[in-house]
Amino acid sequence: MLSISQTIRVVILAVMLFPQCHEKQKLSEPLCLPFRLINDIIYVRIGINEIDSLNFIFDTGAGSTLIGLRTGDLLGLTNGKKSTNIGAAGSHPVQIFHGNSIAIGQETIDNISLIKNETELSSALLGERLDGIVGYDILSRFVVTIDYDRSLIELHDFGKYSADSSWHEIKFKKISNIPSISLAFTIDDKEYLGKFLVDSGADANMILGPSFVKDNGIMEEIHNSYSFNSRIGTSNAKTEVVITRISNMKMGKVDFRQVPLALILSNSGVFSLLNFDGILGNSILKRFNITFDYRKNRMFINPNKSIDEGFSVDCLGILFKKDKSDGKLIVQNTIKGSSAEKAGLIRGDTITSINNMDIKDLSSHELRILFRDDGSDITFEYLRSGQPYVVKMKLKALI
Repeated sequence: MLSISQTIRVVILAVMLFPQCHEKQKLSEPLCLPFRLINDIIYVRIGINEIDSLNFIFDTGAGSTLIGLRTGDLLGLTNGKKSTNIGAAGSHPVQIFHGNSIAIGQETIDNISLIKNETELSSALLGERLDGIVGYDILSRFVVTIDYDRSLIELHDFGKYSADSSWHEIKFKKISNIPSISLAFTIDDKEYLGKFLVDSGADANMILGPSFVKDNGIMEEIHNSYSFNSRIGTSNAKTEVVITRISNMKMGKVDFRQVPLALILSNSGVFSLLNFDGILGNSILKRFNITFDYRKNRMFINPNKSIDEGFSVDCLGILFKKDKSDGKLIVQNTIKGSSAEKAGLIRGDTITSINNMDIKDLSSHELRILFRDDGSDITFEYLRSGQPYVVKMKLKALI
Protein backbone atom coordinates (compact mmCIF):
# COMPACT_ATOMS: atom_id res chain seq x y z
CA MET A 1 0.00 0.00 0.00
CA LEU A 2 1.16 3.53 -0.75
CA SER A 3 0.04 5.69 2.17
CA ILE A 4 1.34 9.01 0.88
CA SER A 5 -0.34 11.24 3.45
CA GLN A 6 0.34 8.84 6.31
CA THR A 7 3.64 7.34 5.25
CA ILE A 8 6.29 6.29 7.73
CA ARG A 9 9.29 4.97 5.91
CA VAL A 10 11.50 2.98 8.27
CA VAL A 11 14.46 1.09 6.89
CA ILE A 12 16.22 -1.17 9.37
CA LEU A 13 18.31 -3.97 7.98
CA ALA A 14 19.26 -6.69 10.42
CA VAL A 15 20.26 -9.61 8.24
CA MET A 16 22.15 -12.11 10.35
CA LEU A 17 25.58 -12.28 8.67
CA PHE A 18 28.81 -13.64 10.06
CA PRO A 19 30.77 -10.74 11.63
CA GLN A 20 33.15 -9.10 9.17
CA CYS A 21 36.37 -7.34 10.15
CA HIS A 22 36.42 -4.26 7.95
CA GLU A 23 39.80 -2.77 7.20
CA LYS A 24 39.70 1.01 7.57
CA GLN A 25 40.10 2.84 4.26
CA LYS A 26 43.08 5.17 3.86
CA LEU A 27 42.27 8.59 2.39
CA SER A 28 44.72 11.41 1.66
CA GLU A 29 41.84 13.91 1.49
CA PRO A 30 38.18 13.73 2.59
CA LEU A 31 35.93 12.11 0.00
CA CYS A 32 32.74 14.03 -0.86
CA LEU A 33 29.44 12.40 -1.81
CA PRO A 34 26.59 14.77 -2.83
CA PHE A 35 23.05 13.81 -1.86
CA ARG A 36 19.42 14.75 -2.42
CA LEU A 37 17.07 15.05 0.55
CA ILE A 38 13.59 13.92 -0.56
CA ASN A 39 10.81 13.30 1.97
CA ASP A 40 13.52 13.56 4.64
CA ILE A 41 15.40 10.61 3.12
CA ILE A 42 19.03 10.87 1.89
CA TYR A 43 19.55 9.71 -1.72
CA VAL A 44 23.08 9.25 -3.09
CA ARG A 45 24.60 7.86 -6.28
CA ILE A 46 27.23 5.14 -5.94
CA GLY A 47 28.61 2.34 -8.07
CA ILE A 48 28.30 -1.38 -7.40
CA ASN A 49 30.81 -3.71 -9.05
CA GLU A 50 30.94 -2.57 -12.70
CA ILE A 51 27.70 -0.55 -12.69
CA ASP A 52 27.97 3.22 -12.02
CA SER A 53 25.52 5.87 -10.83
CA LEU A 54 22.99 3.75 -8.96
CA ASN A 55 20.37 5.38 -6.69
CA PHE A 56 20.86 4.41 -3.05
CA ILE A 57 19.43 5.57 0.26
CA PHE A 58 22.18 6.43 2.73
CA ASP A 59 20.87 4.97 5.95
CA THR A 60 22.46 4.80 9.40
CA GLY A 61 19.79 2.19 10.19
CA ALA A 62 21.15 -0.18 7.55
CA GLY A 63 23.37 -2.79 9.18
CA SER A 64 23.94 -4.34 5.73
CA THR A 65 23.78 -3.18 2.11
CA LEU A 66 20.49 -4.02 0.39
CA ILE A 67 19.71 -4.05 -3.34
CA GLY A 68 16.38 -4.37 -5.12
CA LEU A 69 15.32 -7.28 -7.29
CA ARG A 70 15.91 -5.72 -10.70
CA THR A 71 19.18 -4.13 -9.60
CA GLY A 72 20.42 -7.52 -8.43
CA ASP A 73 19.50 -9.00 -11.80
CA LEU A 74 21.26 -6.09 -13.56
CA LEU A 75 24.40 -6.90 -11.57
CA GLY A 76 24.12 -10.55 -12.53
CA LEU A 77 23.53 -11.63 -8.94
CA THR A 78 21.32 -14.72 -8.97
CA ASN A 79 21.01 -17.86 -6.83
CA GLY A 80 22.68 -16.45 -3.73
CA LYS A 81 22.66 -17.85 -0.22
CA LYS A 82 19.11 -17.73 1.13
CA SER A 83 18.53 -15.83 4.39
CA THR A 84 15.96 -13.66 6.17
CA ASN A 85 15.99 -9.90 6.59
CA ILE A 86 14.47 -8.59 9.82
CA GLY A 87 12.86 -5.28 8.94
CA ALA A 88 11.11 -2.59 10.99
CA ALA A 89 7.76 -4.38 11.12
CA GLY A 90 8.40 -7.89 9.87
CA SER A 91 10.74 -10.26 8.07
CA HIS A 92 11.09 -11.41 4.48
CA PRO A 93 13.35 -13.74 2.46
CA VAL A 94 16.51 -12.41 0.82
CA GLN A 95 19.64 -13.71 -0.92
CA ILE A 96 23.21 -12.92 0.16
CA PHE A 97 26.14 -12.36 -2.23
CA HIS A 98 29.69 -11.92 -0.89
CA GLY A 99 32.77 -10.33 -2.46
CA ASN A 100 31.30 -7.23 -4.08
CA SER A 101 32.58 -3.65 -4.25
CA ILE A 102 31.18 -0.13 -3.77
CA ALA A 103 32.57 2.79 -5.78
CA ILE A 104 32.39 6.36 -4.45
CA GLY A 105 34.10 8.67 -6.89
CA GLN A 106 37.59 7.22 -7.40
CA GLU A 107 37.49 5.27 -4.12
CA THR A 108 36.54 1.59 -4.07
CA ILE A 109 35.37 -0.35 -1.01
CA ASP A 110 35.92 -4.07 -1.42
CA ASN A 111 34.66 -7.18 0.36
CA ILE A 112 31.04 -6.05 0.49
CA SER A 113 28.18 -8.48 1.12
CA LEU A 114 25.03 -7.51 -0.78
CA ILE A 115 21.55 -8.49 0.39
CA LYS A 116 19.19 -8.92 -2.56
CA ASN A 117 15.54 -8.23 -1.86
CA GLU A 118 13.02 -10.44 -3.63
CA THR A 119 10.85 -7.43 -4.47
CA GLU A 120 11.46 -3.90 -5.69
CA LEU A 121 12.16 -1.11 -3.20
CA SER A 122 9.68 1.76 -2.87
CA SER A 123 10.99 5.22 -3.63
CA ALA A 124 10.03 8.89 -3.60
CA LEU A 125 12.06 9.41 -6.79
CA LEU A 126 9.67 10.27 -9.62
CA GLY A 127 10.55 8.20 -12.68
CA GLU A 128 13.70 6.77 -11.08
CA ARG A 129 14.31 3.33 -9.62
CA LEU A 130 15.67 2.96 -6.11
CA ASP A 131 18.54 0.50 -6.49
CA GLY A 132 19.44 -0.08 -2.88
CA ILE A 133 20.17 1.03 0.67
CA VAL A 134 23.65 1.46 2.15
CA GLY A 135 24.89 2.43 5.61
CA TYR A 136 27.19 0.36 7.80
CA ASP A 137 29.51 -0.70 4.98
CA ILE A 138 30.49 2.98 4.59
CA LEU A 139 30.10 4.10 8.20
CA SER A 140 32.35 1.30 9.47
CA ARG A 141 35.24 2.30 7.20
CA PHE A 142 35.30 6.09 7.55
CA VAL A 143 34.47 8.92 9.89
CA VAL A 144 31.31 10.18 8.17
CA THR A 145 29.92 13.73 8.28
CA ILE A 146 26.42 14.38 6.95
CA ASP A 147 26.28 18.08 6.11
CA TYR A 148 22.60 18.80 5.51
CA ASP A 149 23.29 22.49 4.89
CA ARG A 150 25.44 21.65 1.85
CA SER A 151 23.69 18.39 0.88
CA LEU A 152 27.05 16.68 1.15
CA ILE A 153 28.42 13.57 2.87
CA GLU A 154 32.12 13.78 3.74
CA LEU A 155 34.17 10.63 4.33
CA HIS A 156 37.28 11.12 6.48
CA ASP A 157 40.21 8.87 7.27
CA PHE A 158 39.90 7.61 10.86
CA GLY A 159 43.51 8.54 11.62
CA LYS A 160 43.27 12.07 10.26
CA TYR A 161 39.89 13.26 11.53
CA SER A 162 39.79 15.83 14.34
CA ALA A 163 36.41 16.73 15.84
CA ASP A 164 35.32 20.36 15.99
CA SER A 165 35.28 21.33 19.67
CA SER A 166 32.13 23.46 19.19
CA TRP A 167 30.09 20.40 18.19
CA HIS A 168 28.22 18.45 20.87
CA GLU A 169 29.48 14.90 21.44
CA ILE A 170 27.05 12.02 22.06
CA LYS A 171 28.27 8.54 22.89
CA PHE A 172 26.39 5.63 21.35
CA LYS A 173 26.25 1.86 21.49
CA LYS A 174 25.79 -0.26 18.39
CA ILE A 175 22.84 -2.64 18.13
CA SER A 176 23.15 -4.90 15.09
CA ASN A 177 25.62 -2.36 13.62
CA ILE A 178 23.18 0.55 14.19
CA PRO A 179 23.98 3.42 16.62
CA SER A 180 21.74 3.66 19.69
CA ILE A 181 21.48 6.64 22.07
CA SER A 182 19.48 7.46 25.20
CA LEU A 183 16.90 10.24 24.96
CA ALA A 184 14.64 11.80 27.59
CA PHE A 185 11.23 13.07 26.52
CA THR A 186 7.91 14.20 27.98
CA ILE A 187 4.36 13.29 27.03
CA ASP A 188 1.67 15.34 28.77
CA ASP A 189 3.99 16.26 31.70
CA LYS A 190 5.15 12.66 32.27
CA GLU A 191 8.86 12.03 31.72
CA TYR A 192 10.35 8.98 30.00
CA LEU A 193 13.83 7.73 29.11
CA GLY A 194 14.32 5.46 26.11
CA LYS A 195 16.99 3.81 23.98
CA PHE A 196 16.65 4.98 20.37
CA LEU A 197 18.24 3.74 17.16
CA VAL A 198 19.68 6.62 15.13
CA ASP A 199 18.09 5.95 11.75
CA SER A 200 18.54 8.39 8.86
CA GLY A 201 16.46 5.99 6.75
CA ALA A 202 13.33 6.67 8.83
CA ASP A 203 11.00 9.27 7.34
CA ALA A 204 9.79 10.25 10.81
CA ASN A 205 10.68 12.34 13.84
CA MET A 206 10.45 9.78 16.64
CA ILE A 207 8.95 6.31 16.82
CA LEU A 208 8.19 4.23 19.91
CA GLY A 209 8.05 0.45 19.70
CA PRO A 210 5.22 -1.72 21.03
CA SER A 211 6.99 -3.02 24.16
CA PHE A 212 7.84 0.48 25.41
CA VAL A 213 4.32 1.69 24.63
CA LYS A 214 2.73 -1.20 26.55
CA ASP A 215 5.16 -1.32 29.49
CA ASN A 216 4.84 2.41 30.15
CA GLY A 217 1.10 2.76 29.54
CA ILE A 218 1.68 5.34 26.80
CA MET A 219 -1.76 4.85 25.25
CA GLU A 220 -3.38 5.87 28.54
CA GLU A 221 -1.31 9.08 28.65
CA ILE A 222 -2.03 10.51 25.20
CA HIS A 223 -5.11 12.60 24.45
CA ASN A 224 -4.69 14.07 20.97
CA SER A 225 -4.00 11.34 18.43
CA TYR A 226 -5.20 9.39 15.41
CA SER A 227 -4.47 5.88 14.16
CA PHE A 228 -4.25 3.90 10.93
CA ASN A 229 -2.80 0.69 9.52
CA SER A 230 0.23 1.07 7.29
CA ARG A 231 2.88 -1.02 5.57
CA ILE A 232 6.38 -0.02 6.65
CA GLY A 233 9.97 -1.11 6.17
CA THR A 234 11.61 -3.27 3.53
CA SER A 235 9.34 -6.20 4.43
CA ASN A 236 6.28 -4.06 3.59
CA ALA A 237 4.62 -5.60 6.65
CA LYS A 238 1.31 -4.17 7.85
CA THR A 239 1.17 -2.68 11.34
CA GLU A 240 -1.08 -0.46 13.43
CA VAL A 241 0.29 3.04 13.97
CA VAL A 242 -0.86 5.81 16.31
CA ILE A 243 0.28 9.40 15.72
CA THR A 244 0.49 11.86 18.61
CA ARG A 245 2.96 14.47 19.91
CA ILE A 246 5.77 14.63 22.44
CA SER A 247 5.51 17.66 24.72
CA ASN A 248 9.27 18.06 24.99
CA MET A 249 12.44 16.29 23.85
CA LYS A 250 16.07 17.32 24.23
CA MET A 251 18.91 16.33 21.90
CA GLY A 252 22.29 17.75 22.79
CA LYS A 253 21.67 21.31 23.90
CA VAL A 254 18.52 21.76 21.80
CA ASP A 255 15.00 21.50 23.24
CA PHE A 256 12.26 20.45 20.82
CA ARG A 257 8.60 20.95 21.65
CA GLN A 258 5.42 19.42 20.23
CA VAL A 259 7.33 16.83 18.22
CA PRO A 260 5.18 14.38 16.20
CA LEU A 261 5.52 10.85 17.56
CA ALA A 262 4.56 7.54 15.96
CA LEU A 263 3.59 4.60 18.18
CA ILE A 264 4.02 1.16 16.59
CA LEU A 265 1.54 -1.24 18.18
CA SER A 266 2.28 -4.48 16.32
CA ASN A 267 5.00 -6.50 18.05
CA SER A 268 6.95 -7.83 15.06
CA GLY A 269 10.15 -7.22 13.10
CA VAL A 270 13.18 -5.74 14.85
CA PHE A 271 10.94 -4.29 17.57
CA SER A 272 10.36 -7.85 18.81
CA LEU A 273 14.00 -8.96 18.48
CA LEU A 274 16.43 -6.15 19.23
CA ASN A 275 16.94 -4.44 22.57
CA PHE A 276 15.79 -0.88 21.91
CA ASP A 277 12.75 1.27 22.65
CA GLY A 278 12.30 3.40 19.58
CA ILE A 279 13.74 5.12 16.54
CA LEU A 280 15.09 8.64 16.11
CA GLY A 281 14.32 9.49 12.49
CA ASN A 282 15.74 11.81 9.88
CA SER A 283 13.04 14.45 10.35
CA ILE A 284 14.91 15.27 13.58
CA LEU A 285 18.43 14.34 12.44
CA LYS A 286 18.26 16.66 9.40
CA ARG A 287 18.18 19.64 11.78
CA PHE A 288 21.81 18.99 12.70
CA ASN A 289 25.01 18.50 10.76
CA ILE A 290 26.25 15.18 12.15
CA THR A 291 29.55 13.31 12.28
CA PHE A 292 29.63 9.57 13.04
CA ASP A 293 32.80 7.95 14.38
CA TYR A 294 32.03 4.22 14.57
CA ARG A 295 35.53 3.31 15.75
CA LYS A 296 35.07 5.31 18.97
CA ASN A 297 31.27 4.83 19.20
CA ARG A 298 30.52 8.54 19.19
CA MET A 299 28.69 11.14 17.13
CA PHE A 300 28.97 14.91 17.02
CA ILE A 301 26.01 17.18 16.30
CA ASN A 302 25.81 20.86 15.41
CA PRO A 303 22.49 22.69 14.80
CA ASN A 304 22.11 23.75 11.17
CA LYS A 305 19.87 26.16 9.28
CA SER A 306 16.86 23.83 9.68
CA ILE A 307 16.97 23.75 13.47
CA ASP A 308 14.03 26.14 13.93
CA GLU A 309 11.79 24.69 11.21
CA GLY A 310 8.32 23.72 12.36
CA PHE A 311 7.16 20.11 12.44
CA SER A 312 4.79 19.38 9.58
CA VAL A 313 2.02 16.80 10.00
CA ASP A 314 -0.66 15.32 7.81
CA CYS A 315 -3.58 17.65 7.15
CA LEU A 316 -5.60 15.51 4.73
CA GLY A 317 -6.25 12.11 6.29
CA ILE A 318 -6.25 9.58 3.44
CA LEU A 319 -4.54 6.24 2.94
CA PHE A 320 -3.91 5.66 -0.76
CA LYS A 321 -3.02 2.74 -2.96
CA LYS A 322 -1.29 3.55 -6.23
CA ASP A 323 -2.68 1.91 -9.38
CA LYS A 324 0.39 0.49 -11.12
CA SER A 325 -1.28 0.58 -14.54
CA ASP A 326 -2.09 4.28 -14.75
CA GLY A 327 -0.50 5.93 -11.67
CA LYS A 328 -3.80 7.10 -10.21
CA LEU A 329 -4.39 7.04 -6.45
CA ILE A 330 -7.15 4.87 -5.03
CA VAL A 331 -8.55 5.78 -1.62
CA GLN A 332 -8.19 2.87 0.82
CA ASN A 333 -9.41 4.62 3.93
CA THR A 334 -9.94 8.03 5.51
CA ILE A 335 -9.06 9.14 9.03
CA LYS A 336 -12.06 9.86 11.25
CA GLY A 337 -12.60 13.60 11.63
CA SER A 338 -10.12 14.49 8.88
CA SER A 339 -10.64 16.99 6.07
CA ALA A 340 -10.96 14.12 3.59
CA GLU A 341 -13.66 12.35 5.59
CA LYS A 342 -15.62 15.56 6.07
CA ALA A 343 -15.42 16.22 2.31
CA GLY A 344 -17.07 12.85 1.66
CA LEU A 345 -14.21 10.89 0.07
CA ILE A 346 -14.64 7.15 0.61
CA ARG A 347 -12.84 3.88 -0.04
CA GLY A 348 -12.60 3.09 -3.75
CA ASP A 349 -12.61 6.69 -4.98
CA THR A 350 -9.91 7.16 -7.66
CA ILE A 351 -8.07 10.49 -7.56
CA THR A 352 -7.23 11.75 -11.05
CA SER A 353 -6.01 15.30 -10.36
CA ILE A 354 -5.18 17.67 -7.51
CA ASN A 355 -5.47 21.44 -7.96
CA ASN A 356 -5.82 20.86 -11.73
CA MET A 357 -2.52 18.91 -11.83
CA ASP A 358 -2.59 15.40 -13.28
CA ILE A 359 -1.90 12.93 -10.48
CA LYS A 360 0.57 11.01 -12.68
CA ASP A 361 2.82 14.08 -12.83
CA LEU A 362 3.09 14.51 -9.06
CA SER A 363 5.81 12.77 -7.06
CA SER A 364 5.21 11.52 -3.53
CA HIS A 365 7.40 14.41 -2.36
CA GLU A 366 5.15 16.97 -4.07
CA LEU A 367 2.03 15.26 -2.69
CA ARG A 368 3.52 15.29 0.81
CA ILE A 369 4.04 19.05 0.60
CA LEU A 370 0.49 19.59 -0.65
CA PHE A 371 -1.09 17.37 2.02
CA ARG A 372 0.82 19.02 4.90
CA ASP A 373 -0.08 22.63 4.07
CA ASP A 374 -2.27 23.42 7.08
CA GLY A 375 -5.09 25.88 6.31
CA SER A 376 -4.73 25.70 2.53
CA ASP A 377 -7.55 24.95 0.08
CA ILE A 378 -7.22 21.90 -2.13
CA THR A 379 -9.33 20.56 -5.03
CA PHE A 380 -9.61 16.88 -5.91
CA GLU A 381 -10.99 15.48 -9.15
CA TYR A 382 -11.92 11.84 -8.74
CA LEU A 383 -13.92 8.95 -10.11
CA ARG A 384 -16.56 7.01 -8.17
CA SER A 385 -18.12 4.03 -9.93
CA GLY A 386 -16.81 5.50 -13.19
CA GLN A 387 -18.51 8.88 -12.66
CA PRO A 388 -16.39 12.06 -12.38
CA TYR A 389 -16.69 14.32 -9.35
CA VAL A 390 -14.95 17.40 -7.97
CA VAL A 391 -14.55 18.22 -4.29
CA LYS A 392 -12.91 21.20 -2.57
CA MET A 393 -11.75 21.19 1.04
CA LYS A 394 -9.68 23.16 3.52
CA LEU A 395 -6.82 21.22 5.06
CA LYS A 396 -6.46 21.00 8.83
CA ALA A 397 -3.70 19.35 10.88
CA LEU A 398 -4.83 16.02 12.36
CA ILE A 399 -2.90 16.61 15.60
